[in-house]
Order: sequence, then C-alpha cells, then structure tokens
Amino acid sequence: MAETEAQMIERLVAERLSPAPAQVTETAEQRIGRLVEEGIAKAKAQLTESGQGPSRKGLVTGPGVQETAAGGDYSEIPEGWPQKDLSQYSAQEWKQYVEPLVAGAVFGNRGAAQPA
Repeated sequence: MAETEAQMIERLVAERLSPAPAQVTETAEQRIGRLVEEGIAKAKAQLTESGQGPSRKGLVTGPGVQETAAGGDYSEIPEGWPQKDLSQYSAQEWKQYVEPLVAGAVFGNRGAAQPA
C-alpha cells in the first residue's frame, strides 16, 4: 500500500518536530569522576547516618586522651624557671629560659643560641 501525500507530509513533519537525541556532553573521564564523587558522598552519608562517622572534625576521644584546664598547674615547667604561663614571660625571661631549650631541641645544640 502506497503512502498518500498527506501521510507523507504528516510523517515528515513528525520527524522534524520530534526532539533530536541528546548529544553526549561529558567525556568518559568526567563520567567516571562524577560517579566516584556520587559514591563517596553516598558512603559518607551512610556512615554519618549510622553514627560511624566523626562527630566533629578534629575531635579526638578515647583512651589515653586527657583534657586539662589551662592555668594554675605549672608542674611541667622546669625548676628554677619562673612558675607562670609562658605567654606571660618577659622578653628577657624568654631569652634566658625558653630560647636556649628550644634551640637545643631544634638544632641539637649545633649552632644553638648560648644562654644569656
């Protein structure tokens, strides 16, 4: 059965009006990268929902971790040093007590500053 002229016109109009197939806009590398990122995000979300993820970035808890309040306890400061916060040392005290110790630790007493 031959196609009539009206049917042919309808078919041609329908072909031209139908949306063109979508063109590929991402490369294989971009697709792989996108899929990996989606997988990572999904895994992080699952860990967080299950309570296995970190509760706060940088927070360290567990055995062996001791929290101490600042101020008042100067037992770690060597004898003979002024028993106060290091931030309260004068420039002269810093140069006399702290600087030689730090220089010795850093340089292994090679070219370290001599005590004043």
